[in-house]
This record gives sequence, C-alpha cells and structure tokens, in this order.
Amino acid sequence: MAIEKRISRSGKTSYRVRLRMQGIAEISETFDRASHAREFDAHTRLQLRGGHWGAQGEAKRHSVADAIDRYLALLPSLMLKDERNRRRQADWWRGRLGAVMLSELTPAGLATVRDELLVGDCGTALDAKIERRGPATVVRYLAALSAILTLAADDWGWLPDNPMKRVRKPKQPEGRVRYLSADELTALLGAVRQSTSQCLHDVVVLALAKGMRRREMLSLRWRHVDLERQLITLTETKNGKPRQLPLVGAALEAILGRAGIEHVVDDFVFPGGRDGACIDIT
Repeated sequence: MAIEKRISRSGKTSYRVRLRMQGIAEISETFDRASHAREFDAHTRLQLRGGHWGAQGEAKRHSVADAIDRYLALLPSLMLKDERNRRRQADWWRGRLGAVMLSELTPAGLATVRDELLVGDCGTALDAKIERRGPATVVRYLAALSAILTLAADDWGWLPDNPMKRVRKPKQPEGRVRYLSADELTALLGAVRQSTSQCLHDVVVLALAKGMRRREMLSLRWRHVDLERQLITLTETKNGKPRQLPLVGAALEAILGRAGIEHVVDDFVFPGGRDGACIDIT
C-alpha cells in the first residue's frame, strides 16, 4: 500500500494510489495532485476497515431509479399510512435524479435539489398564482428519498452510507395555535345540527372533546368502544401506536346516542351507508 510519484516522458507529474487487501482486488487510482491522492488513500483505507468498500462498487452499478424501483416493490409490505404520498414523491425523485448513479450522490448535490424544491413550482396554477412548496412539504420530499437511501445502505449494501443524512433540512415556521371562542363554538354546533348528515354533529363533538384526527374518527369501529369502562381504544393512529381515550361529557353522550342504533361489533361507529363503508366527511 503506497502512493507512487510518477513523472511521464513529457515531464507531467502524477500520483498513483495502490491499495491491496486480502480478499479484494487491487485498488488503483491516479491523481494530478498529491493532496487528492492522500485524501483518496485515507478515505479508501477507512472504507476498507469499515467493510464498506464492497458497497462502493455496488453504488457504481446501481442508479437512483434502481433503488426507487426496488423500494416501490417493497412499499406495500411496509404498510405505511402515507403510501400514496410516498409513491408520488418517489416518482418526482425518479424524474429528477433517476439516471444518476448512487455513487454520484453527494450531500452538496442533494442540497442543490433541495433548493430547487423550495423555489420551484408544483406544476399547478390557482388564480394565476403558482403554488410553491412550503418548508414542511420539502422536508417530506427529502424524507422520502432518505428512506430509500437508508434501505440502499443498510439493507441492500448498495451504498456505504446515506448522503441525505448530511443535508440540512429547511426550517419550518412555528405552527399557529388557534382555539374557538365560546360564540364560535356555539355557532359551529348550531350549523352542524342543521346538516342532513346523520353523523356530522357527533363527529364534530368527538373531535372537539377528544382531539381525535379525522382518520381516527372515521375508522372507529364498535369493537374499539368500551361502553362499560367508557373508553375508546384507537388503533389507527398517526404514529402507529394504540392509545386510549376516556369518554366523558358531550363525547360520551354522542357515543351513547349512536350505540342505540342497531349494529354489530365490526360496524363503523360512523357508517357511510354503502356496503358497510365508513362515512366520508371532508
């Protein structure tokens, strides 16, 4: 293992790095500058000691599109609640970086694409104004590619590491905390009582009283409701972990009112009336 200084017949100086290790073919690269040769030598030795050199070779054989295709084939088995968005984001990355080899991905290059996401348009127009992606949307796009590159590095051995880990994420603005006033709450409940929907009022009451998300309420089945203990057990939550909510006050009254409607344990608490489907409230 050495760095050889070489001078050609024309007088040009170059530096050749040669590394040998048992079980792998000789590694040889030539550089115009001694500093570049030393950097390559140090980096390669580190890769060899960490057992990542094989992944360097794989990264030269696989493109970003290859990684995306393998990820999309695997996606249904991951059972992600945002699978539809992940597919859309992966398709965007395929169009932007699909032809790039994994070995060519760098934090600096990915940061350039991040900036394109921030300042570029979404391809739609509304009232003659181009919609821009906010920082939160850009973070989700970056996370989608990062998930793919993590699998490529950790599970498939196609990358030594995930370069997205070294890309700074856009700062997201602080969320606005907004509560209904007493007058607004009265007006809201009065309006939903006038709706032709048989479920809207109870859905709104449950949302206000328990802070449940739309998906959590509309996927609620009677087997998740324990009237004796006055508890709701949520299984389809944002983080995938079940949680329990006590039923009291207006929320309990709403659920008790619905419990008087004929049902079985697998029925939705808020049925849509179409072959047992849940109601769709937008």
